[in-house]
Amino acid sequence: MARRLYSDGFQGLTGAKGSPARGFFSLRRKSRNCRGMSSVEFAMTLPFFLLIIFAIVEFGTAFHKHQVLTSTVREAARFGSVATGAAHPGAAEIKARALSAMQEAGLDSGVAVVSVSGAGGPAGTPLTVGVEYPLELSLVSALGIGGGLSEPITNVTAQTVVELQ
Repeated sequence: MARRLYSDGFQGLTGAKGSPARGFFSLRRKSRNCRGMSSVEFAMTLPFFLLIIFAIVEFGTAFHKHQVLTSTVREAARFGSVATGAAHPGAAEIKARALSAMQEAGLDSGVAVVSVSGAGGPAGTPLTVGVEYPLELSLVSALGIGGGLSEPITNVTAQTVVELQ
């Protein structure tokens, strides 16, 4: 192949010895020898990416449950703090309100533990409403993997204190 000499002394991409084109073609030959290397790298990094994605989804689910429980507890505390008629609602009514709010939000109210203290007292006393809800790895249980990991790993809790009015 012929050499082209430009004004700055660069020899063109003609494939001549010492030109950049030769290096390019030698890289192409090397890539042919490394066929499948990208597949191996993908197979090695895929589990880490999936782990990160599953962790993000699980954290988002846990955060959502915490937000729902916080909203539930606030609603039940507001319900219990305002007197209806002559007296404030009792602890059983406040628990029922919290459990119904959880069901409306799509959580299983049968596994939640609702605690109420200070209900039915005189105005100005604190009313404390709390909820504990078991947190399980939802993706692990949905996929049916992990054996004992589908059991609850911790409890998500929310608590609110208001004054009776």
